[in-house]
Amino acid sequence: TLRAAAVLGSDVDLDLLAAVLAARPSDLLDHLEEGVRRHLLVETGTGFAFAHQLVRAALRASTSTGRAALLHREAASWLAQRGTADPGDVAFHALRGGDRRLAARALAAAAEIASSRFEHEEAERLLDEALVLVDEPAYRIARARTRVQAGRLADADADATEALAVAVEPIDRAAALEAAALVAYHRRDIDRCRTLAEQGAAEATRAGAAPAEASRAGLTGRRAADAMRAGSAGQGVAGAIRAGADEFAVEATLTGADATTRVGSAGRPAAEATRVIPAASSSAFAWVA
Repeated sequence: TLRAAAVLGSDVDLDLLAAVLAARPSDLLDHLEEGVRRHLLVETGTGFAFAHQLVRAALRASTSTGRAALLHREAASWLAQRGTADPGDVAFHALRGGDRRLAARALAAAAEIASSRFEHEEAERLLDEALVLVDEPAYRIARARTRVQAGRLADADADATEALAVAVEPIDRAAALEAAALVAYHRRDIDRCRTLAEQGAAEATRAGAAPAEASRAGLTGRRAADAMRAGSAGQGVAGAIRAGADEFAVEATLTGADATTRVGSAGRPAAEATRVIPAASSSAFAWVA
């Protein structure tokens, strides 16, 4: 139990540990309390933590690479199914477990959260990491939208163009077209904005979206274009342009969220720490394994 806990983190998440080991939490508590009695763990206000990082390092180093990877994969899978999990934690375990696709999805989800906080540089960094792991249209589309928000229109257009070039499924093509239309809107390219939005709506229809849903991208693209054409009318039209931008960017059928949903070593343990770790071969020390 303690070896698995050491692999997963400094603090012991009892629910996560129980899920990974397919064990009852009450049984694991006996093991953790034994760890406290042997001064390997300490009790915190909400659970347990390792008494010293040297203790954790020694336990972690005594776990085989294959077993550690399996524990991380199980942890990532369980956390991904728990709606309240931090996507950063999911990505952490997925990377160490070798699940590149799950790690990429988690990084994209973390990027979406960062983008919602206007942390555009952080969002782009996370999407860069996702694309290194899995280069899929959904992640390029998400990065295109992030780059639009950061005002990097040329880079955003490059991402949307690349996504469109490699997209096979109509839903991916529709999302890429919507992202390219958003770039055109911010460049005030009226005709291109409208054309791309309508093409995106057509692709959404091919993907099986309901007619009312699929037509929304084309409709909002036309509204944004019409608002820009009327730009000489003064402040009232400026408000219409802002409204068109909001509707185009937020209410278009294929949003960034839609696209993305398919979308350390321990070193050498100190001799002192090693001495307090009993051998796991005896049944008396099953709590360590």
